[in-house]
Amino acid sequence: MLSTVVSNVAIAYFQMRELDSELDISKETLASRNESLNLTQTLLNGGATGLLDVRQAEQLVEEAAETIPNTERQIGVQEDLISALIGDNPHSIARGQALTEQPAPPEVPAGLPSRLLERRPDIRAAEQQLAAATADIGVARAQLFPSLPLTGGAES
Repeated sequence: MLSTVVSNVAIAYFQMRELDSELDISKETLASRNESLNLTQTLLNGGATGLLDVRQAEQLVEEAAETIPNTERQIGVQEDLISALIGDNPHSIARGQALTEQPAPPEVPAGLPSRLLERRPDIRAAEQQLAAATADIGVARAQLFPSLPLTGGAES
């Protein structure tokens, strides 16, 4: 049960961080399209382009601006979900490193012996569980046979 909650919190957190990245991209796109609109309006004023190009640039700005509130709403939903999963009232969630800045796991060099696996605690625990299960099988098998006392006496 606890591992499920921890898993759900982790999934929700990384989804929230993904939405944070999408929000950053949307804001950068909006800024870029605003610059393009300004350039297109300057070209219109100079007579180098037509009104249709300006309207298309305005449409692109509006499309980029529409994505920001939706992404912010989704981020709020994820923050509320994380708050509920950790047992708090809804609140803003502190952020750590961006997804692109997360450290990658170290690479395993080639040529390591497979005997290194035997040192891992989870592998050792699995081996102990296997040994215990094997012993339980031996006990259960011994109980299948009847136990008869064999005593002998000699009469003279």
